[in-house]
Amino acid sequence: SGKECLQAPDNWPRLLQDEGLDVRDWSCTAQTSRTMLDRIDASIAAGDLTADTDSVVFPVGLNNFGPWGQKDGVDVTDFDAVQDAYAADMREAARRVRAVAPDAALVVSGMPQIGHGDRYCIVNVVPDHPAGLSVPYLARAEDAVQTMQRQSAEEVGATFVDLKAASQGHDSCAPDADRYIAGLIDTTTPDYKMIIHPSQAGQRFIAEQMAGVV
Repeated sequence: SGKECLQAPDNWPRLLQDEGLDVRDWSCTAQTSRTMLDRIDASIAAGDLTADTDSVVFPVGLNNFGPWGQKDGVDVTDFDAVQDAYAADMREAARRVRAVAPDAALVVSGMPQIGHGDRYCIVNVVPDHPAGLSVPYLARAEDAVQTMQRQSAEEVGATFVDLKAASQGHDSCAPDADRYIAGLIDTTTPDYKMIIHPSQAGQRFIAEQMAGVV
C-alpha cells in the first residue's frame, strides 16, 4: 500500500472505491485502537485526512483482546481494563480527527460474527463440514467488542454499524457458500486472502453495509 501495511487489493475499502467513492485506506492487519492513533496522525501528515474529509471509519476492536492488545500494555485477561483502554483510545481518536476535520462524520464499524456461540470453526477442509472448537474466551471477547464499540460510538458521537447482527448465519461455522470468515486451516472457504479474516463474500458484505454511512 505504500503505507507500511499489507492490504488486500480487493478489501472492502477498495470495493467502495470501485463504486466511485473517494476512500483513503489506512487500515492495517493486527491493528488495535491504540495503534490506530498513529494511523490517524500518518493520514493527516499525508494529506488524506483534511477539513474536506466527509467521514472517518474506526474499524478496530477484537485485536485489543489478543497479543497486540497485550503489546499495548493492557492485560487482555482483564476485560474491564481492555474496555477502559479502548474507550480512552476512541476519545483520543475522535479528538485528533476533529482537530483537523471538525465536520467529518465518525463511523465505528462493528465486526462480523466470527463464532457460532462459543464454537469457532478453524479447520475447514471437508466441503460443507467445518470443524469447530469451543473457545469461551473468544466468544466472550466477541460480545465485549460489540458492547464497547456501541458504547464508544455513542460517547464520541459516531455512528455504529452493527455488522455482527447483520451477518448472523455467515460465521466461520456456516456452509462454505455462506461463510464470511475463513478458518485457520482452510481449503473450502471460497476466495479468501488471509486466515481468520473475511472472505471475499465477507468483504462484499461489509462494503454493502458501510456504503450507506460513509
